[in-house]
Order: sequence, then C-alpha cells, then structure tokens
Amino acid sequence: MTLLSIEELKTRILEGGKLRIAGYGRSVSWLPHSQYELVHLQNFDHMVDYRPDDLVVRVGSGMMVDELSEIVAKNGLCLPILRNRGWLGYPGTTIGGLLGMGLPHWGVGTVRDWVIGMKFMTGSGDIVESGANVVKSVAGFDLHRMLIGSRGELGVILEIGLRLYPLKMMPIADNLPVVGDGCWISRVPKSYLFDSGVRSPNGELIWSDHELALPPTGWAIGPYGKFVCGRNGTRDRFKANLKNIFDPRGVFGSGWSQ
Repeated sequence: MTLLSIEELKTRILEGGKLRIAGYGRSVSWLPHSQYELVHLQNFDHMVDYRPDDLVVRVGSGMMVDELSEIVAKNGLCLPILRNRGWLGYPGTTIGGLLGMGLPHWGVGTVRDWVIGMKFMTGSGDIVESGANVVKSVAGFDLHRMLIGSRGELGVILEIGLRLYPLKMMPIADNLPVVGDGCWISRVPKSYLFDSGVRSPNGELIWSDHELALPPTGWAIGPYGKFVCGRNGTRDRFKANLKNIFDPRGVFGSGWSQ
C-alpha cells in the first residue's frame, strides 16, 4: 500500500494511474483487480469542524469511527453505530470506509440518512464540494449521495459532514442482531417471505445469516462483500453513467470487500 498526500494523489490521477483507494485503514481486503495500485490517503484523519449545539460535525475521511464516537459522547451525542451490532457487516475502522461500503443499519436507517455534506476528488483530479454543514439545507441536489456505497470506484472521499444523534435515542444493543464474518445482507420486496432474518418496520427483509434466492429487483452482499444481486439493465446503465461522469478515464478500480 502506498501513502499519498492530496497533491500526490492528484498527480497520479492526471498521469493516468490506475488506483484503488484504501477505504478503512490498513487491514483492508480487496476484490481482485491486480492492475490497480493500492493507495492510502494521508493527512485526512482529523476533525475539521464540530458544533454540538447544531448536532453536526465535519471530519476527514480517515478519522476513526471509535475516536469520533468517543469525542461526541462527551456532549451526549453519537453516531448511530454499534460495533458488530446493527451495522450489518462493516469490519473497518474509518468514517470514509463506512460511507464507501454504504451498508444498511437495523434501527436507524442507512448511512445516507445522516450524511449532510462531502468533499471529494473525481477521476479528473477536480475537488468537488456538495451539501452543507447544516442539518436542514435547500442547497439543491445532494451529489455526494452518489459516492455512498460506491466502494471507491467513483472518487476519493476527502471530508464528510455528519448529522449527530442524542445518545439516549440509540437502539438498545441487546435488541440488535449480532453480525459475524461471512454474513449476508439482503433487501427484497415485501411480498417475498422468508423463514429467518431481520425485517424493517415496513416488512422488508434487510438481513439474513444465509444465502437467499433473490429476485432480479433485489440486492444482496454475500461473503467477503461481493454483490450477488441479479442483473438489472436500468441499474447497470445508471452505474455506467455515474462512472462516465465521475471517472471518465477509469482511474479508480472496483472497491473493497468486507
């Protein structure tokens, strides 16, 4: 793994390098893509801005989840994260990796629900800012939402603005599933019924500990974080269009696995 500054990263991009961005610290496992160099962005592991009265914080993508949680807890606040409980399968350590995986959470929704802004670098070397550092904003289309769950394939997440929650509103850990290695994460139409798993309030199955036969409109993340959902032409075209917009030269390789 190669450590790069933001300036060195931009140079590699403009030179036409083939890069994979380490998403959650050094203990990272990757989907096979040998021609892409594995790089880690340095100097983005600190807090940028913190306003507890407004329930917002802005951090570098390399800041540790546990470190941030400890800081905001002093003000009675939290990120809705319980290690190995609730977040279904995230094994990493950094905020950027958590967003890059984009996994669902049982009890507090998806990571998209609490990201309010982002700074990121595209495959053209441009730095883009999206969203605002306020809980409610009329700033327009939230471009940063496209990078959540992209696993590093569209761009490099540099900074993230997050909405915080009161600690007292956190789900009780004992009421959440314990997630082990090799878990399956699934989201299927309400009409499909299964014998085991965790269901959302509206009846959708969002987690199961065994492989499910999914219809084409569903999705799943199986062992090692590989997507196993059926092919969907509309989704594939949308993904290709995003890749063409964010990374037209194909600088970034497919992202990390769990």
